[in-house]
Amino acid sequence: MYLRFVLPQMNLDSGTKDGVFEAAYALSRDAELSEHERQELGELLGWFGENLEVPSRFNRTKSKGHYRRATKGISWFKSTAQDHVTKMRRIAAILENH
Repeated sequence: MYLRFVLPQMNLDSGTKDGVFEAAYALSRDAELSEHERQELGELLGWFGENLEVPSRFNRTKSKGHYRRATKGISWFKSTAQDHVTKMRRIAAILENH
C-alpha cells in the first residue's frame, strides 16, 4: 500500500491535490510560526532532504522532447516506510495547526 499526504486544494497543473512539502516550506518562512515549530519543521524538512531520494526525472516516457515537458513530481510513500510516514505525520500536524 502507498500513502500520500495532501492538502484540500487541487493543483491545476497536475490535476491532483497539492502535497504538503510546498506548504511546509512556505510555512517555515512564516513570521507567525513559533520558534519551536520553526525549528522542528526545519529539522523535519532537513531530514527529508537527506533521506528522501529525488528521482532524476518525473516522466516515464522516453519520447522526443520528454526533458522539455513541465512535469510535476507527486510524492507517495510505501506504508512500510515507517520513519518517513512518522515524520510526514508530524509535518501534517504542524500544518493543521496553521
